[in-house]
Amino acid sequence: MTCQDIDTSIQEVLFEDSAILAITDKLYTYPISQDSNTEIQRMYFENAINYLEITTERSLQRLELGGADSPEYTYLISLRYTKERNIDGTDFNSIRDNINTIIDRFLLLLGDTLDDNADFLRFQSEPPAIRLDTVNDDLVYRAIYEILAIKQT
Repeated sequence: MTCQDIDTSIQEVLFEDSAILAITDKLYTYPISQDSNTEIQRMYFENAINYLEITTERSLQRLELGGADSPEYTYLISLRYTKERNIDGTDFNSIRDNINTIIDRFLLLLGDTLDDNADFLRFQSEPPAIRLDTVNDDLVYRAIYEILAIKQT
């Protein structure tokens, strides 16, 4: 299994989901760069910065099980939802609700085995981190939530 396998499952399932598309249709499996004018234009949905990045990174551990060496792959899946902050900041609750919907849809649509790409998932134990940030000189809220996918071979 590769990071691309996970990205493909995410794209085929989550990126076609009506609940996700109601939040934003700006969906990426790579980090968006603020240094590129082309990429900055990709951040906008309904005339505001509003996009979702889902990135995957892999690490490998070698486990000794019953005298045999067995690799265990751990995939860190980061859900990063970014939305432009309105002037009075009252949209914090919608950011919180949107990231929770994204997490719920992830689990519902990809299941405990990430569409059979993992043996099991470990979800972040604390709530999503929601912070103020700046994108293209605009204030945004960025919500981040991480999931570990474990695959033993």
